[in-house]
Amino acid sequence: MKDRLKFTFLVLLAMAVGLSSCKENPPPQPKAEIKKEAAEPEPAVVGRLTFMEKNVFRYLRDAKDWALAMVDVPVGDGDILYSDVQGRSELTFPNDTKLRLNDKTKIQLDGVNGNLTSLFVNSGVARIQNRSADTVVKVDTPYGQVLSKQPSTFDVYVGDSSVAVTAIKDAVRFVDAKGNNYDVKPDSDSLLANDSAVVSSRRFLDSRWDSWNNERDNESKLWENNPSPYLPAQLRSETQVLADNGNWEELSYGGETAHYWTPRNVAPDWSPFTVGQWTNWSGEQLWVPYERFGWVTHHHGGWIFLNNHWYWRPPVAGRWRYVPWYPARVAWVHSGRHIGWVPISPYEVYYGRRYWGPRSVIYNEHIRNVDFRRYVNINRVVVVDKDRLYGVHRRYETIRDVTVVKNIVNNGRAAPVVTREVVQGADLKMEHHFARSGDFSRKPNGDAAVEFAARRRGAGGGTENAQAVTPGIQKASAKAPLAGTGQPPPIAKPGDENKRGLPESPRELRREQRQEKRLEANKERSTKEASGPQQLQHQQKQQQIVERQQQQQQPHQDAQQQRRQQQFERQQQQQLAQEQQRALRQQQQAQRQQQLQAQQQQQQLAHQQQAAQRQQQQQAQQQQQQLQHQQQQQGQPRQSQKQAHQKQPQQ
Repeated sequence: MKDRLKFTFLVLLAMAVGLSSCKENPPPQPKAEIKKEAAEPEPAVVGRLTFMEKNVFRYLRDAKDWALAMVDVPVGDGDILYSDVQGRSELTFPNDTKLRLNDKTKIQLDGVNGNLTSLFVNSGVARIQNRSADTVVKVDTPYGQVLSKQPSTFDVYVGDSSVAVTAIKDAVRFVDAKGNNYDVKPDSDSLLANDSAVVSSRRFLDSRWDSWNNERDNESKLWENNPSPYLPAQLRSETQVLADNGNWEELSYGGETAHYWTPRNVAPDWSPFTVGQWTNWSGEQLWVPYERFGWVTHHHGGWIFLNNHWYWRPPVAGRWRYVPWYPARVAWVHSGRHIGWVPISPYEVYYGRRYWGPRSVIYNEHIRNVDFRRYVNINRVVVVDKDRLYGVHRRYETIRDVTVVKNIVNNGRAAPVVTREVVQGADLKMEHHFARSGDFSRKPNGDAAVEFAARRRGAGGGTENAQAVTPGIQKASAKAPLAGTGQPPPIAKPGDENKRGLPESPRELRREQRQEKRLEANKERSTKEASGPQQLQHQQKQQQIVERQQQQQQPHQDAQQQRRQQQFERQQQQQLAQEQQRALRQQQQAQRQQQLQAQQQQQQLAHQQQAAQRQQQQQAQQQQQQLQHQQQQQGQPRQSQKQAHQKQPQQ
């Protein structure tokens, strides 16, 4: 009888599984439709603010205001950033591009994808590194465009009236507003351009700025040494961070054996997505972690809870040259005045407003029935009051009431993405801010979008529309301007001694232009002398009028050009003076730190000496006590012997 019951139970179970599989798995489709569905879009390429000094501000388009940024926040298409006075910052992108900003520098990221990084430097100093032959870097300025189609490093100095380009490693190309191309090579002169001319200038390279960049490069090399075999190539720079803050363990989960990472030195009740803050970025709920390991573990891969520990599974390298990045791999649930999120595993679906990578579903209004109870970590849901969703400073004070948590799990409503309906009644003042506190008084004034649009108009329409370089295709060489167009020639290359070189300064350029005008005027006179005397007199009068007008305009143009050149030189001198002041401040800070360290060492030595004296005193007391105890023990037998001798005569 028991066997029959078991058999019927197994048959019913098999039928139920078959029905569910029929519902979940649609019938096979034609090959054309299958190929159409298999066309996976390219995931978003998101950069990261890896280093900053002082303040870095991010522009909020909707509010037309600036907000403070912080380390480990993402940067992507359309972001406008400003590096504060005496501040420097570093941006890293997964397509092997790195960007560093000096103080008082404003930039906008026009577009970033797998093979292209495009940005606009509005003002200030930036160093750009293109570390891949498969990536094109396009840097627009108000006075032209810099193109890098091979591994190279170069500096861009953008002032109020000119731009200077200095090649550090390998050559780059500069395209002015008229479409003329100029090669800028390392270990040679810099290129100086404004609205009317492009000239070669004395090589401008600030030594302090260059030494700081070299220090950052050396630190990056140290972080990239001895990469972990468990991480994909793009994330191997995080090897040391993960090694310092956790351990790797081999686990068998979901029928698969792999290496997982688990953090150490965390609170007993620690959970992913609890030490940090939520903010809104590009329409998505973004998690900004405060742990050192937070960037790599909260934006890539996924988490599982096993054996009373949290384990992180790194992503698997796919067909893209970079691993997909997600704003925050969690699932949302809400009920009443509470909202919660569940860390999801690498095998579970992530919902967002755009495609972020594998197992990513683009949200639309028709997606309603999301069964969040199927997530493996549903019993580890993090629940908070909606009012505190964007107001936390360090760590979330989660709801500990078991009844509330059970009510969220059993009766809560799933939220594929956090909409206004979900956070209704919450405090949204800091929704778009990264940093909650800081010196907001130093933020720029004015509408950044209007300012950048006005500066872009000066670039003209002659810049190239850069596209990704196809591997194996030879890159086009720089083209010189056509003869007879009146445009300045490119910088003379080695071996081009017979060609006319570029003047060394704007003054020499104007001198050559005046000589060319005189030659043209002499030619016209010779042709006019061949014609009738009346026509010759009339033409001579007209020419005299033109020359007078040119003579009247020339001093004004010369003065204007000279003022621009002096202004650019003053900016360079101011930058050098600021660098010197910064160096002095750094030296003073270093001296203060050394003094503090020396004081701390003296205090530690004093504490150690006192502790040693106490130990010696305790040891001496213990020795005295032991001696006294031994003497007492030796004294007892002697007394017993005396008593025995005294008793014998009495007997």
